[in-house]
Amino acid sequence: MSIALTHAEQRRLMALSDTLLSPLAAADPDTWRRDVDEGLRLAFGCDHVMFVTPESGRVVFRSPSIDDDVLQVFADLTTPDPRTGLFASKDPVVDTWFQARRADRMEVFTETTNANMLAQLGHDMRRSEIANTVWRGGMLDFFGLMTDDDGSEMMLITGYERRGATRLSDDAIRQRLQLILPAFRAGHHALARFGERRDGLMRTLDFMSDALLLLDRGGRELHRNVACRALLSAEPQAEALLVACRQLAFAVSSPRLVVERDGPAPVERTLSTAQSRYTARAVPASRAMCDVDGAVLVSLGRATPAAVSDEMLRERWGLTPREIEVVRLLARGSSNAEVAAALGVSAYTARNHTERALLKLGVSSRARVGPLLRGEMYEG
Repeated sequence: MSIALTHAEQRRLMALSDTLLSPLAAADPDTWRRDVDEGLRLAFGCDHVMFVTPESGRVVFRSPSIDDDVLQVFADLTTPDPRTGLFASKDPVVDTWFQARRADRMEVFTETTNANMLAQLGHDMRRSEIANTVWRGGMLDFFGLMTDDDGSEMMLITGYERRGATRLSDDAIRQRLQLILPAFRAGHHALARFGERRDGLMRTLDFMSDALLLLDRGGRELHRNVACRALLSAEPQAEALLVACRQLAFAVSSPRLVVERDGPAPVERTLSTAQSRYTARAVPASRAMCDVDGAVLVSLGRATPAAVSDEMLRERWGLTPREIEVVRLLARGSSNAEVAAALGVSAYTARNHTERALLKLGVSSRARVGPLLRGEMYEG
């Protein structure tokens, strides 16, 4: 197949393929669908994207931009065949298309190819209730992909608000769909085989109190649990911490690429930020657990207690907002004169604030304020 693409078109189709290929790498299925939706809009300039998947004995239609009442019409008319689990429709025109598509093993379709196929079988697509609902829903000149995976079918359909909105010919659309088809097929397989297992794993990780980060061998994030999200949200240098975790994951999953004088790559490291020190422990995660070769599970724990927050200073020690400002300055080593200048008060007033703050904190000298606020010691 020969197809002329600009550099920008190649880049968009490659990015879309990467997204389609890795549904389990997204935080959750909804995130993956949003990413695919965005990629299709960029690559094809379409207005709507709809996902059709079998779930718990029914066929589910999802779209971030199509009205729910339109999606409900599709759902009401489409069910899995009770014998095979494959898509079946109460709309005779669409049910004929489902069967003909399987017989021809057609995975790429456009509105034109569907109409021609049905016409050869004696059906007029304009008489289809589902097709008319598709058109009313703003899916004109529609096109898409539909694949099978051992009794599981999945469909992706997209289109435009008005006819003739795309500059691409029917052939050009089908050529581009053929380019992304292998990625869609592989993504379908991952969802069909490991989606439920993966969701169960992520729910288990979220239930755990330890901060856990699941990464692939290249350091790409597969999941961060609730405790990890809380830890990172409280860390101003969270991105630096994540970079260090990615490096650790790479070292653990690719030991032969890491030169170590004292043996294999370490599985535990101390990571430091301006606010805290952390202990990061990394272990390989089996493919059976998450369907990713070379995945690594990283646990993050503070090697030092968390820094004292303003809220704790107010609630535990009863400091006023002005006194909190003073102790923050003292923790940086500011003198009374520097405190006075920073607050715009006299040296006498600054000294009074300092003495009251030290008394409330129960520390014997200003030198002990820094360690207290860093969570290294508590007094009083």
